Amino acid sequence: AARRVAWAIVGQQFHHYNGAAQLFEHADGTRFVWTTDLLPDELAPNVDMMMTAGLAAIKKTLEGA
Repeated sequence: AARRVAWAIVGQQFHHYNGAAQLFEHADGTRFVWTTDLLPDELAPNVDMMMTAGLAAIKKTLEGA
């Protein structure tokens, strides 16, 4: 009912990593919110690039539907 998925990455290069994606009703349709909490901070630019690419893929898929 919450239309939410959350995940964690354990190990790898991260000391801490939690992510969540959720859909909300919005006046213009649906709002997609993707959040990430990670350490160390130095990894944030790489994760930002991956999230940006992921959002582009999601947008392309939804607009093509």
